[in-house]
Amino acid sequence: MSAGFLIMGKAYIAFMAIVLNAGWVANQNPGDAEAMLNAYSGIGQHIPMLLLGTLLVWAAYAAAETAFHKKVFHNIDYGLIPLRFGRAELRTMLVQFVVYLFIFGIILGFFIVFGVLVALMAVLGGMSKILAILVGLILVVLYFAMFFYLVYASVRLAPASALTVATNELHFKGGWAITKGRTGSLFLAYLFIYIVGYIVITLVQMTAMSSLLGENSTLVMMGLSEQSPADMFASVAEKLKEPTTMITLVIGGIIYMIALATWYLAIAGVGSYAVQWWRADDEVSQFE
Repeated sequence: MSAGFLIMGKAYIAFMAIVLNAGWVANQNPGDAEAMLNAYSGIGQHIPMLLLGTLLVWAAYAAAETAFHKKVFHNIDYGLIPLRFGRAELRTMLVQFVVYLFIFGIILGFFIVFGVLVALMAVLGGMSKILAILVGLILVVLYFAMFFYLVYASVRLAPASALTVATNELHFKGGWAITKGRTGSLFLAYLFIYIVGYIVITLVQMTAMSSLLGENSTLVMMGLSEQSPADMFASVAEKLKEPTTMITLVIGGIIYMIALATWYLAIAGVGSYAVQWWRADDEVSQFE
């Protein structure tokens, strides 16, 4: 996981330096297309490393989650560094991918319908204000319906990885079955862990950013400062040459990874609990 974070972190810093600087250039030179193109030059070379780092972090997380579920369901303990990768971990990644793909499909479908309704509202707006208002109300209702269904579907499918490890078989929709009648309680558990974890992770990130980038970093990244983001990241590169900065960065990175891993595994723990709850209520606990 540390290798993935290192690769992704370096690529992400370089990537964000270009993106933030391009935003700053756009504010300083409105309407200058050539300046914008020059600001974005070189952004593509960082994307492969970002993808590689993301894949490594995902694989490490899948291994950690699989080890967690194995300890819960099969009493297999891999120790303090549970990073193994085999069929079980690959199944976990595959289930996670399919679940994420389904959630993404919901979002994509919503935006397609939303776009059609917006176009319809634009056409009807010239014909009748009442029809335009009606379509607008439908859009508002559709937005909230999509949001609530997205949360609902996420909770229903979230234990799929835990069920897959528990049964040593792929279960893409299994989470939907075992969460039936338990969705409300599981939602509150996920919500509590998500909020607490998000607050902790945000505090760690803000502390790290302020110590590494400086107190004015937030304004710079928002494009509200006279300082260029490129200059800010250049000063960061100089700081990274100092041993004390590197030591602080390594310690901060370790703290961040521990906090992030704890957060993710706490979320995975709700999935384990859901499977145990389902098994306690169902003596058969099998899928056809």
